[in-house]
Amino acid sequence: MRELAATGLTSNRLRQILAIYLLNDLAYDWRAGAAWFESQLVDFDVSSNQGNWLYVSSCDTDLLQHLHKASAC
Repeated sequence: MRELAATGLTSNRLRQILAIYLLNDLAYDWRAGAAWFESQLVDFDVSSNQGNWLYVSSCDTDLLQHLHKASAC
């Protein structure tokens, strides 16, 4: 997260790992995480950012949603 805050860039894989950690381990609200990434990323794309956060939080229309940990939608 220091790299993201310092440069405004990070790999997509690291974005997913950070989202999983914040949501599942720290019980962070996906909307707050998405907003923070939006404020930090220089290559921000609203559709990609919101979609990735929704997918990781299991608030999307994933058919396997019952396998994901429940979180605030």
